[in-house]
Amino acid sequence: METLASPKTSYLLETGLDVLHSESREWLSELEFLKSDLRFFMKLLKSTAFESGKEQQRQHIFENMDKLASAITAELETEVKSHEKNLAALLANKNRDDASYRSKHIQLKERIERINNDVRTLKMLVFDFEKHLK
Repeated sequence: METLASPKTSYLLETGLDVLHSESREWLSELEFLKSDLRFFMKLLKSTAFESGKEQQRQHIFENMDKLASAITAELETEVKSHEKNLAALLANKNRDDASYRSKHIQLKERIERINNDVRTLKMLVFDFEKHLK
């Protein structure tokens, strides 16, 4: 039985390296925005406006945001920058085999989508937490 590839995966396997470069540059910008977003929400959670009898819940949300911000900074951002450097080397090589680069690109894309969903989920938790403060 043949495994079917998703349309996005097929597109990434066929697209030009310049498109992959553009996408990875967008990821760096998106990761920077997510870090900024997380810093804002962490600062908000530390503020007196969020003090309540639900300290354990607030601390849990804060710790998850902190872990996520660290993961973005320490791991994912570094990997995307390394991915960009690999692209430069790949473009300089005339007889390039870019299959492994494309495979890594797909993996990074999936990780960034998961991080984005995690940030969205934590923000929803903050909004829900705020609703129940009053």
